[in-house]
Amino acid sequence: MADAPEPGIGDHGERHLIQLWPAPATPPVHPTISEEDLQARAEYAANRSALLTDYTTDLPVQN
Repeated sequence: MADAPEPGIGDHGERHLIQLWPAPATPPVHPTISEEDLQARAEYAANRSALLTDYTTDLPVQN
């Protein structure tokens, strides 16, 4: 029913206007990094330094 001739049914005769305009140039805004954020980053970095389990396999899998 995408092209139903009755008004309000489907998208027959539907039109869209999309307008774009540039935003004013402003410097990026970055929030301040708290001590809690720094601690979370340090913990993440420490956990990432551990070896990862390699689940790589050759395809097709041989049974």
